Amino acid sequence: MSRRLRAFSLLEVLFAISFFSMFSMVLFFALQNTSKVWQRTSARDAALRQIVRARSFLSRDLQNGSGRPNQSASTRVGPSLGAGWDGDALTILSCEDNATPWSISTTGASVLTRELTYSLFVPTNVNARYGGTFPGLSDGAGYEDGCPYKWLIRRIDPVPAPAPPNPEAAVPSNWTTILLSRPSSMTSTATTQVVATLHSFRILSAGPQWEFELRACAVDEARRKISLGSSLLGNSPYMLVQRFSVAVHN
Repeated sequence: MSRRLRAFSLLEVLFAISFFSMFSMVLFFALQNTSKVWQRTSARDAALRQIVRARSFLSRDLQNGSGRPNQSASTRVGPSLGAGWDGDALTILSCEDNATPWSISTTGASVLTRELTYSLFVPTNVNARYGGTFPGLSDGAGYEDGCPYKWLIRRIDPVPAPAPPNPEAAVPSNWTTILLSRPSSMTSTATTQVVATLHSFRILSAGPQWEFELRACAVDEARRKISLGSSLLGNSPYMLVQRFSVAVHN
C-alpha cells in the first residue's frame, strides 16, 4: 500500500519565504556596510600615502641641508584662488648632489652644491583637472581650506655662489620671485611633483630644527558626503593630519 506524500501548508510556505527574505536583507546590509568600510579605509589609505611620501622626501632632504644662518628661508605661497594662501614654502642650501660625491671645504664645512626648494601650490586649471569648482575658502589662519588638490613641488637648483661652491653661501635674494612662480606643468627637469593631492603644507618652526604639519583629505570619502570646494575641510572628519620635526645635520 503506497503512502501519500504530504504537501507543505500555506503557512509553512509563507514562513519559509519570510525567513529567506529576512536572511537576504541581513546579508545585503552586512555586505553594504562592509563595502562602505572598505571604501572609507581605501580613501584614508590613499591620503595617508600622500602624507608619508611627502614626509619621506622632506626628511631625507632636510637632514642633508644646512643649519647655518642665511642658508635657509621660508614664506607663504599664493593665493592662487579667491582667498587664502596656497600653503608654505621653504628653501635650504644643501650638500645633496646625486652627480658628484660630497666634499669638505678647507674649514671642515660641507660644501653646499644645491639649493632645495619645497612649495605647495594650487595647480593651474584646478577646476578642469579635478572636475569641481574651487572658488577659494580661507580658514582662520588665512590659508586656503576648501581645495584638497594641491601639489607639493620639489625643485633643485645650483647654489648661486662662485666656483668652487662656498660653504658660506647665502640663499639668493631673488628666491621668492623666481623659484616660487606657480608651475603650469612638470616639464622642467629641475622640478618634481612630490604629491598631487595634499591639502596643506605648513611650516610650524624653521631650522635648524624644522617642524611641519601635513594634511591630506580622504577625497573619495569626502566626495560622497559633501560638495568639495564649498565646505571648509581643515577640521572635517575626512582630514588626516601629521606633525613631525626634522633636524638638519650640516
